[in-house]
Amino acid sequence: MGIVNGLFGALCGTGFGIGLLMVRHAFRPKASRSRPNPRLAVNIDLRPLLVKWRRLLLSLAVGIAAVAATGWPVAGVLATAGCWWLPAVLGPDSESERIIARTEGCAGFAEMLRDTLSAASGLTEAVLAASAVPPKAIEAPLRTLHNDLRHGVKVTDALGKLDETLADPIADLICATLIHANGRPSRNLPATLTALASEARGQALAMRRTVAARAQIRTAVRVITAVILGITILLLVADATYLDPFSTAAGQLDLGVAGGIFAAGFAWLIRIARPASVPRFLTRLDALNQAPEVGGLSATIPPRPRGARDTEATR
Repeated sequence: MGIVNGLFGALCGTGFGIGLLMVRHAFRPKASRSRPNPRLAVNIDLRPLLVKWRRLLLSLAVGIAAVAATGWPVAGVLATAGCWWLPAVLGPDSESERIIARTEGCAGFAEMLRDTLSAASGLTEAVLAASAVPPKAIEAPLRTLHNDLRHGVKVTDALGKLDETLADPIADLICATLIHANGRPSRNLPATLTALASEARGQALAMRRTVAARAQIRTAVRVITAVILGITILLLVADATYLDPFSTAAGQLDLGVAGGIFAAGFAWLIRIARPASVPRFLTRLDALNQAPEVGGLSATIPPRPRGARDTEATR
């Protein structure tokens, strides 16, 4: 009981310290929070803990329960870490599904724009009509775009806000194409939007195939994890003396090494399962009104030869 009480006191002290840091971060002025200190080598962001505090409390409770059941401090650490990180490995790949849905939503928006351009009297009217019935995956950003245009916001500013909200490479291409076509003859714009929609759907299909292949690996990991936990619990219930060697210092060290190997394997699985991030290029649209125009385009797009930029926007 001494070990359990000591570990419980340490966890309570750690939780109290984390709570103080959260309170300090929450009441920090905006100016100081938005400027990272270049002298600090490591910036610690505690905002995920504020959002996932229930999950944090559950992880700590599972760790305390593991120590109480086994008397092993290392088991408490491993149980806490597993309860926090294992859902990312064993659960559904929600991040990839979200990206796929967003990509398909951008494709649908491009197709609606293409279909409404022939009936609209200009680009602003076409964007208004296309954003009035948005795809579900990007409904909120397109509703905001629709409301901005109805309240008189310039189409370039509204598209810039949409692009920053979506933060997607396909959205970059669509918004760059529309910004470049604003106020210019848009003879090739429908064909360009068709090509962008086809590219987006191709990317979504390729990602779906990748997710399907990863699902088999996730199933195998679930089976292995369930077997290991099941055997451990069965031994603790049926014959606890079989696990007595782990109660020694050397046993705790061996348990920590084994847990570290599993943790490294799970971390590797999380890393390879994470969707690859494609670099964005349209990331300075907040300076549309301040930056000087170059060839009709604001300096929000990285500088490149004028002919190459025009070719890319209409390709």
